[in-house]
Amino acid sequence: MGTNNVLRLESWTPVPRLRHDVAFEWSTDRWYRMRFEVKLDGDKAHLRGKVWPRDSAEPAQWTIEFVDPFANREGSPGLYAYSPGTTPKSKGPEVFFDNIEVRPNE
Repeated sequence: MGTNNVLRLESWTPVPRLRHDVAFEWSTDRWYRMRFEVKLDGDKAHLRGKVWPRDSAEPAQWTIEFVDPFANREGSPGLYAYSPGTTPKSKGPEVFFDNIEVRPNE
């Protein structure tokens, strides 16, 4: 949510089941790295993520954390971007993803 300077965790359903935001100041025309992890604990899922500028070292602290009390144990990971201003006449701002890797937790 770059225009709002927010980093968001959100379930993707017709009506969001969970949404958790933290303040995060994004800069335009800058690449970022992201790391996201989910660890299951009984019926719960511990979600946490990091975001940092590509040319900086990975921070030790997680940028965003949340406990989902109703973990989804099936399905596959997904990644999407919301591009505001997209209309039938305008494709809106471009969003790029590069070097994506999905792997089991270490």
